[in-house]
Amino acid sequence: MSNGALIQTENPRARAAADLTVTLTKPQLLAVLGGHGLDGIEHTGDPAVLGRLTALLDTPDPAFPIVTP
Repeated sequence: MSNGALIQTENPRARAAADLTVTLTKPQLLAVLGGHGLDGIEHTGDPAVLGRLTALLDTPDPAFPIVTP
């Protein structure tokens, strides 16, 4: 992530220095996105980075019309 935008590296298999690396399952990802933090989730690096990342997300609108007639 750079300046609030996800970016793709030229070589995605290259080992770039990351501030936080998280290894988790899909249910764990959904829990993290739901605000449950990194409790019980394998991670290396600075957990405060997660707060900076989630601060960039908008609050979902439950009335958003996914399908309209």
